[in-house]
Amino acid sequence: MDMKNLEKINNLPLELVTEILSCLPIKPLLRFKCVSKSFYNVINSPDFVKLHLSRSLQARGGTLIVSAYICIHTFDFSDSPCHATKLYYPDNDDQFRILVGSCNGLLCFSCQADEVTLLNPATRACKSLPKITLTNMYRDYRTPLGFGYDCISDDYKILRCARLRVSYAGMPEWETFLYSYKTNVWESIQNPPWTWESVISSPGIVANNSLHWMSCDFKEWNSLYINFCRMHLGLSVACSKDGSKILVALMGDEQNFICCDLKSKEATKIQIPGLPPQSPVILPWVESLVPLSDD
Repeated sequence: MDMKNLEKINNLPLELVTEILSCLPIKPLLRFKCVSKSFYNVINSPDFVKLHLSRSLQARGGTLIVSAYICIHTFDFSDSPCHATKLYYPDNDDQFRILVGSCNGLLCFSCQADEVTLLNPATRACKSLPKITLTNMYRDYRTPLGFGYDCISDDYKILRCARLRVSYAGMPEWETFLYSYKTNVWESIQNPPWTWESVISSPGIVANNSLHWMSCDFKEWNSLYINFCRMHLGLSVACSKDGSKILVALMGDEQNFICCDLKSKEATKIQIPGLPPQSPVILPWVESLVPLSDD
């Protein structure tokens, strides 16, 4: 950007500049932070981050994130044909990371039982969370069960649990932990009114500001789960922005997905170019400027 154009932009009202910037993708915004101090302050402000996120959610509601343990890709489900684009992924080690949640542009990964990482692939910001000290009172430790945004406290939170060695009346006892991004602390909280053994060990899905899991207690769900496994189908599903199509991930198939058209009631195997052969986890995603403290 030359000096003449910069002077013209600086003469515009701040409100108008903010409106224009909030409609732009992440890459040019990151470049514009280096243009001037005023641009830097606007783009870095919490109000602008929220405004840009809101605009992105409205404009790019069909964007999905796909994880294959050692890489991540994104594509727009509303595009026809779809084509995947590889995103930034930290490659400082050879350990597999399991994608366990996506919220407002942030991704939550579990590497080992006690290692959790947050990543914003659009800004390449990464944050390693503190570990929970494990003692011999725990028999095993589950990967995070859910990641989402608490709009009441304006905070990002992660839920996980551990099974204790001591049991009563033949039933295992569990301890539930909640991580707060604001405090950067794991806190032991009250267990839910069910045992974690009754929940299929997959990440919770956020809907209406609440986490949801599939229960093992209902024989219609158990049958569906077993049939999905036999057909090499993952439980990862996604919906198009207009709600007319559903995408189901395939496991170990050359054609990556099954697309179900709810209007025509037809199901078709589709292949999305640019994806690795096995992509077991798909979640909604939108690029954002949401910062991480380790930026």
